Amino acid sequence: MDPADLTEQLASIRAPVLLVRGGLSTVLPRPVAERVAGLFSDATLVEVAESGHSVPTDRPEALTPIVLDWLAREG
Repeated sequence: MDPADLTEQLASIRAPVLLVRGGLSTVLPRPVAERVAGLFSDATLVEVAESGHSVPTDRPEALTPIVLDWLAREG
């Protein structure tokens, strides 16, 4: 797989962004997630330690308060 370089498109997004990463994910390593989060003008990176790549299915009980808290702050 040769993913497209979306650096310019991500940098142009001005809305707040929540990037949630599973702490056990090998698909999105932490250094890559940090670089991606840094491309946005306003991003919050949160890691769910006991989750693989699919946080919504691996740890929905951990994801829900993260999203609700972020929405309360940003909404």
